Amino acid sequence: MIHNQGLQEKCQREQPHFWTLARAIGRITGQKSVAIKLEGHGREEIHEPISIDRTVGWFTNIYAISLECSEDNDEAIINAKDTIRSVPNMGMGYGYVEHEEEPDICFNYLGDFSGSKTSYVSEYSTGDDTSTENVISDKLSLNGQVSEGVLRFSIVSQYGQKFVEQINKEFQKSVEELENAFTEAEKDKMTLSDMALDSLDIDDLSFINSLLD
Repeated sequence: MIHNQGLQEKCQREQPHFWTLARAIGRITGQKSVAIKLEGHGREEIHEPISIDRTVGWFTNIYAISLECSEDNDEAIINAKDTIRSVPNMGMGYGYVEHEEEPDICFNYLGDFSGSKTSYVSEYSTGDDTSTENVISDKLSLNGQVSEGVLRFSIVSQYGQKFVEQINKEFQKSVEELENAFTEAEKDKMTLSDMALDSLDIDDLSFINSLLD
């Protein structure tokens, strides 16, 4: 789905794919915002004295963010960038608090595996990799990666096959819109997290961007 080299570099830097998922969900459900759990590799070195280079096992960290289901490309990209940049330490320990409700959507973008023999999402099915008796709390789970220039995602849902087909269709459409938005953009839009002044709000930022167009 992704063939634009510039887009791949931007995706690796900002990982905006969860924004495309938010847009897809918004189109299906009509909601204006959505809470999503982001899953990371859990190997961030947040303390210098701690070395993880000799550890063995499966690391992961999961934290929740809230995204707007915007149809405006600039607003959606800015919201996604500022949201993820506001999370301290790449999510390590972030939001470690008990809540009455937590997101039932989990998103995991693994990165670009082009040229690597390692792959999580295979072109061919290998069957279930977990027991059918394993209880997964997430109602919707997406795991994806770029492999040889192609973005692939596996989708697991408790909402039934029809919903999976809807998500697949709208998610792919949103990713293609993301590709077009980056391809057509002559320059990156400035976001609040790009600016050092805390006194700026979104209206000030829009005015600054209008002067740069």
